[in-house]
Amino acid sequence: MPNDRESVPISASPESQQRKNVGADGRYGFFGAYNHSIDAKGRMIVPQNFREKLGSDIVVGLNMAQTSIAIFPRSVWQSRLDMLTDLAEKDIRAEAFLERFAMFSFDNCSF
Repeated sequence: MPNDRESVPISASPESQQRKNVGADGRYGFFGAYNHSIDAKGRMIVPQNFREKLGSDIVVGLNMAQTSIAIFPRSVWQSRLDMLTDLAEKDIRAEAFLERFAMFSFDNCSF
């Protein structure tokens, strides 16, 4: 019997204003990777505590390794896009990476 649920790796990268998940180095974030299921309607369940930490203005895209999807608060996504844009201006080889990162990013998403 075919499985109507698909496992999707996702990395979470929130940098919110909450101080709860500040690491020893003073940076915000989730650590590790999580496998989530996609239901028959194409929805993925994101745990409530992740949604609270990510905030409501999110971008869904690729993680920096481009091996899984990631959910970014818009400010984090924008800072990574800015960093990649600066890098691409200095090194033409980074342009293809920047194009994939931007092309596979989707805003106007909600939980």
